[in-house]
Amino acid sequence: MKIAQEALIWAIEDYKKSKDFKKEVFEGNDEAYWIRYGDGRDAAAKLYPNLDLGNITIQAPKERVMEQL
Repeated sequence: MKIAQEALIWAIEDYKKSKDFKKEVFEGNDEAYWIRYGDGRDAAAKLYPNLDLGNITIQAPKERVMEQL
């Protein structure tokens, strides 16, 4: 049992060093960002209905950020 647990720990550590893991984390963060962005924008629109939110700039496209990984 202990050998299996150690093998699992090594496998997880190896995976965390991989590009696949970095991509997964990035995609998860990207998804969370857009959810929070939408929620924040909705809240601001409700609190300040006359505020023009149309000129808010957005972060770099996902493809450009992914190239940097």
